[in-house]
Amino acid sequence: MILHEIHSSTTPMHNNHAQKQHSYSRHNSPTPVAADLSAAMPLSPASQQKTTKFTTPSSALSHGRQQSYSPASNFSPIPSHIRSNSVQRTSSSSTFAPQFIKSEELRRPEDRISSIEGENDFSGKRYVWVKDPEKAFIRGWIVEDLSDQRVLVQFESGAQVEIDLDDVDKVNPAKFDKADDMAELTHLNEASVIHNLQTRYQSDLIYTYSGLFLVTINPYCPLPIYGNDYVRMYKGQAREDTRPHIFAISDAAFRRLVEEGENQSILVTGESGAGKTENTKKVIQYLAAVATSDLDTPLAGRSPAKQLSNLSQQILRANPILESFGNAQTVRNNNSSRFGKFIRIQFTRSGQIAGAFIDWYLLEKSRVVKVGSAERSYHVFYQMLAGADKRLRDSLFLAGLDIEDFAYLRGGNDTIAGVSDRDDWNYLIEAFHVMGFSEQEQYAIFRTIAAVLHIGNVAAKQESRASDQAMLTSEAKASLDKACRLLGVQLEPFVKGLLHPRVKAGREWVEKVQNAEQVRLALDALAKGIYERGFGDLVNKVNKRLDRGGLTSDDNHFIGVLDIAGFEIFENNSFEQLCINYTNEKLQQFFNHYMFVLEQEEYAREQIEWQFIDFGKDLQPTIDLIELSNPIGIFSCLDEDSVMPKATDKSFTDKLHSLWEKKTPKYAAARPRQGFILTHYAAEVEYSTEGWLEKNKDPLNDNLTRLLAASNDDHISNLFSDCVDESDELYSPRSRVKKGLFRTVAQRHKEQLTSLMRQLHSTQPHFVRCILPNHKKKPKQFVAPLVLDQLRCNGVLEGIRIARTGFPNRLTFAEFRSRYEVLCQNMPKGYLGGQEAARMILDRLKLDPSVFRVGITKVFFRAGVLADLEEQRDTLIREIMSRFQSVARGFIQRRKAYKQLYRHEATRVIQRNLNTYLDLQANPWYRLFVRMRPLLGATRTASEVKKRDDRIEQLQNKMKQDMLERQRVDEERRRAELDNHRIQQTLEAERALALDKEEIFKRLQLRESELSEKLAEANAELEQLEDQLDASIDSKRQTEEELVTRREQVIQAGQIITRLESEKKDLQKQVEALNEDLVHAERDTSKVDNLDQEVRSLRSQLGVKDRKLHELESAASSAEREKDNKISSLEAELRSLRSQVSQKDRHTTDLERKFETLQRSATEEKERHTNSYESQIRSLNSQLQTKDRRLGDLEDTILKKDQRVQDVEARLLASNKELTSLRSRLQDLEADNEDLQAKMDRVASERGHHETILRQKENEITNTRRQLTASEDEIQRLGRENQSLAARHGEVSKRHEDIEREAAELKARRLKMEKDAVEVRRKLEGIMPFFESHFGGLTSL
Repeated sequence: MILHEIHSSTTPMHNNHAQKQHSYSRHNSPTPVAADLSAAMPLSPASQQKTTKFTTPSSALSHGRQQSYSPASNFSPIPSHIRSNSVQRTSSSSTFAPQFIKSEELRRPEDRISSIEGENDFSGKRYVWVKDPEKAFIRGWIVEDLSDQRVLVQFESGAQVEIDLDDVDKVNPAKFDKADDMAELTHLNEASVIHNLQTRYQSDLIYTYSGLFLVTINPYCPLPIYGNDYVRMYKGQAREDTRPHIFAISDAAFRRLVEEGENQSILVTGESGAGKTENTKKVIQYLAAVATSDLDTPLAGRSPAKQLSNLSQQILRANPILESFGNAQTVRNNNSSRFGKFIRIQFTRSGQIAGAFIDWYLLEKSRVVKVGSAERSYHVFYQMLAGADKRLRDSLFLAGLDIEDFAYLRGGNDTIAGVSDRDDWNYLIEAFHVMGFSEQEQYAIFRTIAAVLHIGNVAAKQESRASDQAMLTSEAKASLDKACRLLGVQLEPFVKGLLHPRVKAGREWVEKVQNAEQVRLALDALAKGIYERGFGDLVNKVNKRLDRGGLTSDDNHFIGVLDIAGFEIFENNSFEQLCINYTNEKLQQFFNHYMFVLEQEEYAREQIEWQFIDFGKDLQPTIDLIELSNPIGIFSCLDEDSVMPKATDKSFTDKLHSLWEKKTPKYAAARPRQGFILTHYAAEVEYSTEGWLEKNKDPLNDNLTRLLAASNDDHISNLFSDCVDESDELYSPRSRVKKGLFRTVAQRHKEQLTSLMRQLHSTQPHFVRCILPNHKKKPKQFVAPLVLDQLRCNGVLEGIRIARTGFPNRLTFAEFRSRYEVLCQNMPKGYLGGQEAARMILDRLKLDPSVFRVGITKVFFRAGVLADLEEQRDTLIREIMSRFQSVARGFIQRRKAYKQLYRHEATRVIQRNLNTYLDLQANPWYRLFVRMRPLLGATRTASEVKKRDDRIEQLQNKMKQDMLERQRVDEERRRAELDNHRIQQTLEAERALALDKEEIFKRLQLRESELSEKLAEANAELEQLEDQLDASIDSKRQTEEELVTRREQVIQAGQIITRLESEKKDLQKQVEALNEDLVHAERDTSKVDNLDQEVRSLRSQLGVKDRKLHELESAASSAEREKDNKISSLEAELRSLRSQVSQKDRHTTDLERKFETLQRSATEEKERHTNSYESQIRSLNSQLQTKDRRLGDLEDTILKKDQRVQDVEARLLASNKELTSLRSRLQDLEADNEDLQAKMDRVASERGHHETILRQKENEITNTRRQLTASEDEIQRLGRENQSLAARHGEVSKRHEDIEREAAELKARRLKMEKDAVEVRRKLEGIMPFFESHFGGLTSL
């Protein structure tokens, strides 16, 4: 908002009316200043001619009271005891100074609303307002009444439309156009309010009352309404005696502070670009002017007027400093405040300025590193580059550099139209000198600003393709060297802390690998941190220079001016917008509470007849949703996730959805984006939660902050004094500063807002609503839908309605009786109750019962009633004073006559005495007596005079000592009160934080109990598993015993086979002998029969042996099958046990991680719980170690079992080999033996059976391999988790590494088993063709 002060060449208009009581004031004390101004400033003829513009020929002198709805006050040279009667002004004069508008755009003719504006009451037409989507409302008149409550409305364009009668609003008569107070409109509706504001805005009347507060519209052009002549015009004047103005609100606050001794506050709110900052400056300008104009009471030993005048100048000059460092150009505003401020101006009881203090909120520090294309960063960057001299630029390494040379600035605009950065720089330096900043302090501030610019030019790149490590380019090192020299730190440690930051893992320090993006984020965070801390330090220094509480011994009161960002809705709303909108939600609730709820509560307390109004502005659900601790709100949930080690923005969003979605109509999940939707008083806003955890934690590189805390520049080291690490000897050469309790951004903002609301609730508020007329920043353009939307959102329309329908004026019975009892005659002289006396006075005044209500302790009046009573009272007092004057004049005249008579008599006495004196002068004895008489008492008189002088001197010394002692005691009392106030504020903040922490700790305790129960259940399950494991071990032992038995049986079978082989050898020898005998017996036929008998006997014996061999083979195969079944069942049981143990280990690991998280959270909250959590973690670690040992034992057992299985399989393979050799040896005998052919057929059938068993073994090997792969994946996962816990569980990591090695060995053994199985298969495949070739022939035989 551009509201520059332009001094008018015309004579200002003054109101010479007598002082009237403010309609909301409790006192009617006369103000001598107005009378003095009226007497001291007579109107010149020229000014009288200009004054007649505001009057009409029909104005008459009467005792009527001026109507407050008129657009301009009547400034006519009428004596003070005469009042004007409802004088009507023309619309052409209803402007402050139209002749001062010079621009071509303002010279164009006004957009008149209608040419028939004044014909409402006489033309017979019924004018109405009809809603329109483009212009909000259009005026027309009813042409015809239709059926079903519908009417035909015609517009000035000739168009007609049928519409429901309920959808149109009435138009006010023409005399209500440009009304000063919209609450006095006859037809109070949205269309009339918009029309009134628009007509006033087109006439440069940017201020309008709306009930109890002020509405201002940004004119986007300079208006000459803020000079010293206007300050004098509004000083000490009642609201109804002047036009609406920001000075009128300021003067009302100032007078109430002086007269009632109550703290005041002025809340300037509105959207960005609506003019909040400029109106705040005008409030400070007015208060500084009126508070120092009557400083004529000297204090001992100093000139307070001069000092306080200097303080007023400092208060005014503090604003340019804050604007340079805290304001920036945005899309909507060229000088937008990017932070909120609450300026408290301290006053003494006599109205003198005693000091000031500035609180600031929510600095938009992200603007330092990122600027929009149509915006700029903070003004100070551009002012320094444009206005700094060569010496300063060289010392800041800015020589030869411009805006385009800095990465933080080149993305936005370079200049602002109509603004000179060089002139603003000179104005800033001048303000620094007025504020008392030394050259060294200014240079230290500018060093930090230049360092931020150089940090922005530091670029990092990837060191190599194979590595993620970042490195700095040569240009980046040059820029970083400049920044380090400005910050007072060494380059090498800074680069090392930036590229290789050291973090503490357990008890050891380790170096992290930083990529280019992480380095850039760390530099941006550091730049933002430096600028924010520097801004806070600058505000603290300004506050120290404005703290002048020691100038007076009176109790101080303050007027607070709040200027804070308005409600914001962007395309992408983040954490900053939530904080700003949360602040405006609280302020809107305060406004509703003050304007609506308190009004109705007072009516209810007083038990008067009142129809309650539902204003639909209950904001508590949304506020609870944001700030509540139990159930957990958005801020509390964000704080809780900010301390969780593995929490992410998505997990935070999901947690919010689970807590609030479909549980309150104020909250909804955002789809498909990651975020949520909140319903505020203005509109629904969609927030994106990306990056909220980092923004809330506000992280900085600890390595860099420790370096800055140890800087050789005192200014930088003080900025980061809270970052000194007590345990780090390397970075703490100075006195160490103990770190305070960690506070997130949400916690700090909530504490600041709580403190602000507490201060506002302790004050008498005054509301100023700033309205944005258009988005193009052009004057005379009034976008009605935009203005209407703002009026609905900020409660202006509801404020008008409550002021109109309620009883805004109220007086206690005592005040009412003492002030208006004079209007009633023959009142009883005895005691009367307050309510009875009030009813009696009201009855005798004959007031309409609808305009007042009598409560329990107060009398309530509608707007305008007290003005009539005041008029009657003034008339009566005027008559009484006239009678008193007549009596006084008679007394004076009689006194003068008596004085003449006394003079005549005295003259005769003097003449007689003079004659006697002349006779005595002629007597010589009398002359001698006259000469001797002075000598008689001269000595006595001199001694008395000396004693009296000594006494006077003693009393003066004592008085001076008493004055000094009194000043010293007052100074000590003031300091003690300030210390006590600061301690109370700190204690309240800590208590509020402790309550939040207690809520979080209670939830952590509940979660701890739940996890303890889960741990107990897990322990019980673990015990059951251990029992099952013991049972499995017992069954395994029994199986091993059976396996030993089977092994013995196999050994016995081997022995039997060996014995049979020896018998086979004997038989073979016998067969060979028989063959030889057969050769010899071919010639001897007589021996054939005997040989045949012997052969049959041998064959029978061989069949017996074969049957025994078959029985042994079947027994061996059944034993082998039983062994395989037992082994497979044991392996299945071991696999199930291993999976259960692995699951329990994972569950135990999860429990351990949760307990570690709880331990860190509880350690931050309550240190007394640290030992208990550590003991629980140690017990869990011991349990984990026990389980690891059990797992190792199980693995050893499995290995032993596998070795035993391998031995059995090797022995079985040896037996098969021996059996094969036995069969090969019996081939010759089976050629002659049919029983052997049958045996080989059975062996061929068993081969298929063995192949089936082999395929089963292969499947088991495949399953084992798959389980081994799963085991490897599980071991890798455990390895990753163990790496994350390596800092505190080194021993567990080592054990897991041992498990990994054992798993590798197990894998090698499994591979060996697979190779052996392949070898067995290959050998069997090599044997089977031999059986087919030999025994197949026997089958054919």
